[in-house]
Amino acid sequence: MDLLRQRGYDVEVYPGPEAPPRELLLEKVASGIDGLISTLRDKIDAEVFRAGQGTLKGVAQFAVGFDNINRADANRYKVPFSNTAEVLTDATAEFAFAMLLDLSRKLWSSERLVRENRWEYWHPYLPFLGDERQQS
Repeated sequence: MDLLRQRGYDVEVYPGPEAPPRELLLEKVASGIDGLISTLRDKIDAEVFRAGQGTLKGVAQFAVGFDNINRADANRYKVPFSNTAEVLTDATAEFAFAMLLDLSRKLWSSERLVRENRWEYWHPYLPFLGDERQQS
């Protein structure tokens, strides 16, 4: 957003964590904005493209996918769209390794004992050892 502002663009960001109301999205697009940065929660369809007809020059998805953008409608109204390809590649790999470590060390079940205040002592049969204890 700062990069866009540094290049002279006026940037307005919806302040809440939830998706903006549909009416507000349509109102903003109809006001003559040049571009729209959307998230997967925003339904971008013919109604949006119609509202921006003549002024909307592009839609950029702030995510990897773009299932929420009706591609046929975008093409019909000749509005190019893009996504943020590969933005989650590293995060997905990191999460996979975190899950492997979590499962191999039984962190979830151990953490649950601590949260429920049921960890009173250490014992080899409690889950804190992971899978390395001897199997008989």
